[in-house]
Amino acid sequence: MIFFFLKTQFHLRKIIKIICQLLSGGIKMVSIFFLLLSFFFSFFLARETHTCLGENSLLLSIHLSVVCFSFFIYLCFLLITHLHNIKIYIFFFLFLEYNIKSLKCSEKVLKMNSTFGAWLADASRMNDSRYWLADHFSGDLFVLTGIYRQIYRCNSFCLLYQGCGHVVYKGSFYFHNAGTNNLKKYTGRTHTLSMTNSKFNNLTYLFPNSKTYFKFAVDENGLWVIFASDIDDSVRVAKLSTDSFSVETVINTAYPSTKSGNAFIVDGIVYFTENTDTRITHAFDLKREIALDVGLNLRSNKDIMAMLSYYPNKRLLFMWENSHVKLCKVKLRAP
Repeated sequence: MIFFFLKTQFHLRKIIKIICQLLSGGIKMVSIFFLLLSFFFSFFLARETHTCLGENSLLLSIHLSVVCFSFFIYLCFLLITHLHNIKIYIFFFLFLEYNIKSLKCSEKVLKMNSTFGAWLADASRMNDSRYWLADHFSGDLFVLTGIYRQIYRCNSFCLLYQGCGHVVYKGSFYFHNAGTNNLKKYTGRTHTLSMTNSKFNNLTYLFPNSKTYFKFAVDENGLWVIFASDIDDSVRVAKLSTDSFSVETVINTAYPSTKSGNAFIVDGIVYFTENTDTRITHAFDLKREIALDVGLNLRSNKDIMAMLSYYPNKRLLFMWENSHVKLCKVKLRAP
């Protein structure tokens, strides 16, 4: 009986999600319907007015039809705008879930020399034993670890990185160029992407705990960058094209950067930790552009957490905490 109830609830949730998507995507069809309805209603009203009042009322009937038509157009505009802003499926908000079922962190840790830093793997490759180390939250030293050990210094890309939000993706190193609003892609030579309307200096960090202005993230959909707007202090997420190294779209989460400790993205949903980085308390669906309530425990202590990055190829979170690196398994809900 319990199994039947849970299964029914699961299918009901899927049906409601489909209905919500259809309603959201059908706004254009609704607008066309109301336009046609207003036209026929105005024509009918004009004809009836002309019949009742006689030939001398022709101008009055035309005027009345124009007024009615304009009024219906105005109502349609209000309706469409209203539906677009609130996303009609917000009424089914309780049925929309975040996609992480559980997090389980390993007790094994790797000791590091610095409180801050980033421990990286190529998020696009399944069987790759190479790891990269960017020590501290500012520097020009980038180390390829393991049997392939190699050190890249300023003579390679001659730029200082800032923060602990770097990633390695499809063989390229992505990082924030310290003191500027420029993002860099290093693949043997350097590519530059300038991010307008973003905070990038004067200690106006996106994540103060890790001294980070820009946080790169990789999920099942590709490469993103998270940053704080210099207009309203909200957290924004930009989808990046790796081929052209350009911005495809920017999404405003409307979440204050002052409330977030760190963030990562899993299958199109960005997750935020609170200021102490002990719990995940907020999420935002980047596909539907709606906020989701989340309550996931991440860790028990309040030591400095410099890095928190999701690796979709491994279903793991990499965490740099109190000069130690640990891995957390991410279990996702069934689609």
